[in-house]
Amino acid sequence: MRWCRRASCAGLPRGGVAVTLGRARRGCDGRLGRFTASSAETAGWGYSVPMPVTIDDLLRERDLGLTALVRGVEPAEGVGWASSSDLADPTPFLAGRQLVLTTGSQFAGDAVDDDAYSAYVARLADVGVVGIGFGTEVVREGTPEGLVAACRAHGLTLLEVPYRTPFLAVIRFVAARIEREARARDEWALAAQRAISGAALGVGGAAAALDELARRLEARILFYDESGAVRSRHPRSEEPRGDAAAALETSVGAEAARLLAAGRRAGSELDVGDRHVWFQTLGAGGRLDGVLAGVAATAPDRSGRAVVAGAVALTEVSAGAAREAVRLARAVRRRALSALLAGRRDDAVELLAELGATVPAGAVTVVVARLAADPARTPRLDRAFAALGDALAAEIDGRLVLVAERLRAEALAERLAELGAAVGTAAQLGVDALEAGAARAGSAARRAAAGQIVDWGGLPAEPLGLAIAGGGLRELAAARLGPLEDDPAAAELLRCARVWLEHNGAWDAAARELGIHRHSLRDRITKLEQRLGVDLARFDARAELWMLLRAREAAQ
Repeated sequence: MRWCRRASCAGLPRGGVAVTLGRARRGCDGRLGRFTASSAETAGWGYSVPMPVTIDDLLRERDLGLTALVRGVEPAEGVGWASSSDLADPTPFLAGRQLVLTTGSQFAGDAVDDDAYSAYVARLADVGVVGIGFGTEVVREGTPEGLVAACRAHGLTLLEVPYRTPFLAVIRFVAARIEREARARDEWALAAQRAISGAALGVGGAAAALDELARRLEARILFYDESGAVRSRHPRSEEPRGDAAAALETSVGAEAARLLAAGRRAGSELDVGDRHVWFQTLGAGGRLDGVLAGVAATAPDRSGRAVVAGAVALTEVSAGAAREAVRLARAVRRRALSALLAGRRDDAVELLAELGATVPAGAVTVVVARLAADPARTPRLDRAFAALGDALAAEIDGRLVLVAERLRAEALAERLAELGAAVGTAAQLGVDALEAGAARAGSAARRAAAGQIVDWGGLPAEPLGLAIAGGGLRELAAARLGPLEDDPAAAELLRCARVWLEHNGAWDAAARELGIHRHSLRDRITKLEQRLGVDLARFDARAELWMLLRAREAAQ
């Protein structure tokens, strides 16, 4: 009958491990309700690490009347659960950080020696048990000295549980404290989410929400845009100082860049020195809007992660709206730049006024950047536009065209080159001469390698005919040769004709450069004559085709 009093339960599951009630409100002695709240309930709005149930908490509870016979190495996470078992080896049914309560019936008999106690304690220590609670006066009086010695040898805490204290009281104490802590954390998370949502709806928008997130988590939040640059740091009132802070931000930036380069929705975590850093991408896979990173002393717990998830969702909504605003602004700038290139200054002025911008005054520089046509072109183009900010720039005919005052244009050209673009520039142009400037900058860009800047002013002079005819010749070239360029077979005929004309109509030399037989070259020139309706045996027809080819190249 004394065993039943000790177990305080209707029965034991397989293996003899007691399963406690999930939501204990009161102890078996009716007084569990007066246990003090954990610090998480009274910590205010700031982020507090969950307070675990400790051995000291159990010892301080006078109603339990526990006595510490051995204090071993106890994990900072505290007691995760308490259960009872009198099995000689209960480890298959245990998890780490448990307090195992036993009456010692497994040690009954004359055959028990110090080795048996040592083996028992070693098994429990190996699975991460936080301690043993030995119930006295059920099977034997007092706690066996062999068990005390074994716990001391293995560094495992040993508590003596008096006969008057049912094991279920200890179990319910632990369960109530765990539940109370979890409830406090949930209440903290709810309050934090409300505060962050309120900040997002205020005048500060997403930036204010991230400030609030940083305060609630007691962390530093970094918002990286889609190009991998730091868009903002939070709280905004604090700026990192010193070499250590710079080194930390470098490591964080490298991981953010890796996630952006992967192009997939993902999160990651890493430790940098004594700091823990979490990352979460923003936006859908294939077109990420950026990355949020949080730097703190410890990793967020379940409640902290829930708060982060809510803040990420709010930031994504804001980033999506910002992306749409950027898209619309780019469309307006493209129309304005196209109007300027076509000589419609008044239209450009009206369009730019919608963005609160103006047409550049005085002499300007035109920049043309060519990006490789590969699967990574779109994200590179996005990074290029991000680097250009609010500059008058647009993608026109597959090229990025930019118009700005000289100093700003030079700085932006450098940034485009850093992104791997082949960049050409044409300087000291009036706004009314932008079409010619774009053609010159485009010609320079064709001569630039990836990551290189070539200025049109440093190139050999164009043929006199091109300079005189200007845009009219380019328009004629577009009309005559454009349809052929859209046909791959005809475009190859034009390429062969250009090489042939460069060799002054010499069949053998041109055929060698093209890697074909001279008869094949003759056949291709004949086909081109038929397509164009000209006789290329005549000098004037050859000269006209040459000028058209050069003008077409200048316009691309």
